[in-house]
Amino acid sequence: MDLFAGMQRPLRGGSTTSTSRRLIDDVMLLLRVGVSSRITQIRKAGDRDCWHLNTSAYLSEVFRGAIISVEKGQWEAGAALAMDWFTQMRVVILPQATRVALPPTGNYAVSLFKDSALASTVSVAEMLFTAQIIGSETFRYMEVYAVIGVLYLMVSYPTSLFLRWLEHRLDLTRPRTQSKASASAIAT
Repeated sequence: MDLFAGMQRPLRGGSTTSTSRRLIDDVMLLLRVGVSSRITQIRKAGDRDCWHLNTSAYLSEVFRGAIISVEKGQWEAGAALAMDWFTQMRVVILPQATRVALPPTGNYAVSLFKDSALASTVSVAEMLFTAQIIGSETFRYMEVYAVIGVLYLMVSYPTSLFLRWLEHRLDLTRPRTQSKASASAIAT
């Protein structure tokens, strides 16, 4: 399907593949790769590859959309300054696209951490799977799950706070306040 869908234009094949990979449900892909392999090492590698496929497809669409969102005038300004394509991307386009791509990328990073419990459906040992094993041995499920919940919170919440701070720091629409040192340097 991906091969023929991308034949319309030679460079559009990657976009078509990315879009079709993004539409595949994580659980279905993990179950297909994880259940079909009986060897544990192959199963773990398959799970990792599933996560890489879905993550790369999703993030490629995020960054493609962010680059497309940069106004045409910015590209023209870079060309007017005689910048080659690579310099335009590095100096003009990507700094603006990063501001647009940061919120969905951060949300996806936190979601990916929380959704790692899906890998336990095909017996990849992670925190929730380990909690199930400990709970079955000690019959203290509530305490074990409470600790795991706190651990997820201890990783997810600071990551979310950092991403909120970074988004706020990169926000160009709000007015910046000058520090006293820079204000006195401007006044003199």
